[in-house]
Amino acid sequence: MDYIVFVDYFSDAERKRIDYAIERWRDKADITREKGIIIRFKDKNIDSFLDDLYSRLDTGREQVRVFEADMHEPEIRAREEVLIYHSSAGSDVIEKFLGYIMAKINAHYEFRQNGIIRYAASTKKGQARIEISISDSEAGSKTRIKISGYASSAKFLHDRIDEEMKTFLGGF
Repeated sequence: MDYIVFVDYFSDAERKRIDYAIERWRDKADITREKGIIIRFKDKNIDSFLDDLYSRLDTGREQVRVFEADMHEPEIRAREEVLIYHSSAGSDVIEKFLGYIMAKINAHYEFRQNGIIRYAASTKKGQARIEISISDSEAGSKTRIKISGYASSAKFLHDRIDEEMKTFLGGF
C-alpha cells in the first residue's frame, strides 16, 4: 500500500525534524520526499483540471503523477505519563525548582491558565507537552505533572523529571 503523507509545518526547525524522521525511516521503508507541488483536488472533474494543467507544463503529462486517495485516520494516540508528588515544601519552592528542571530539559514555557502551567519540550525522542499543577495545603503541597507525547518522548521526560524531583524532594 502506498501512502501520501501531507505534513504542515510552522517553522524551519520543525521542517528539519520532519526531514530527520524521513532519514531515520529510509532503511525501514521505501520512503521518499517528493519534489514539486502537492495539490489536493476534491471534485469529479479531475480530467478537465489535468488537461488544463498539462497544457501549462513544459513536458506536459510526464511531470504529473495522480493518485486516488482516501483519508487514513491512524489509531495512534499521544501517550500520557503522570507524576504526583506530596511535599512539605510550599508551592513557590516547588514551582521554582520545576522551572529549573524545565530549563534543564530545554522545555519552553507556553502559558499559565486556571492554575496549570504548560510547557513544550523538544527532545531527541520527540516532542511533548508538559502540564504542571501545584496546590498548597496545611501539610505542604501536591504537585501533578502530566506529560503527553508520541513515540517514547513522554516516557523519556517522565523518567528525567521523576529522577530530578525525587532527588530534590528527598531533602524535604
